[in-house]
Amino acid sequence: DQIYPQILMNYADLRMDCFYTQKTFCLFCDEMEDCGVCPVYAALSSGVIKKIPLWTCEIKKIFREEKLRLWKELGVINTEGEGVSQ
Repeated sequence: DQIYPQILMNYADLRMDCFYTQKTFCLFCDEMEDCGVCPVYAALSSGVIKKIPLWTCEIKKIFREEKLRLWKELGVINTEGEGVSQ
């Protein structure tokens, strides 16, 4: 039972609120809760741990916006972003 907390401590710095792009820290992004950037992928892409390449961040934002637009068109969610009961 104590092994998992010890292991998790090693990865505590990999929280998204510790990451940043060339423009700003992820902590200040309104979409941080829905961000899908993988910390390992970001480190491999930028060559720096915790730095997310700006192009990666922008592509993920476009993906989230288009996915939301598609769900609205399909009637899965309403215009406020809430689920629609079937």
